[in-house]
Amino acid sequence: DSIPRAAVTGFQARTERDSFYPMEVAATAAEVASLRASGRPLMVWPEDRIRPIRMTHTLPLLWVAAGAAPANGSAYRGEALRGEFFTFQIGAYAPQTSLALHVRWTELRGRRTGGVID
Repeated sequence: DSIPRAAVTGFQARTERDSFYPMEVAATAAEVASLRASGRPLMVWPEDRIRPIRMTHTLPLLWVAAGAAPANGSAYRGEALRGEFFTFQIGAYAPQTSLALHVRWTELRGRRTGGVID
């Protein structure tokens, strides 16, 4: 009783929102190990609202392929319309120890005028 082996030929989703790609395509253990080899105690990836961070048990291949940014080198840039609530996310990974994040925010300032955005 041998079951024939199947090959995956593609993935499809009803809509882009239903798609697992790219944020739910998990990196392999070997790929994550290569990222750990960087020796960085904390790695951070800013993500746009259009790519929800859904996996909490492993890293997306997208992040692992991007590699570890230099310390304090993760930057995020986005645009919002007047009156729009702008959402973004931050994914954090600490491969060497457990992680407790304490987040602190500063004022958001406009690029052109330097004025505080309310």
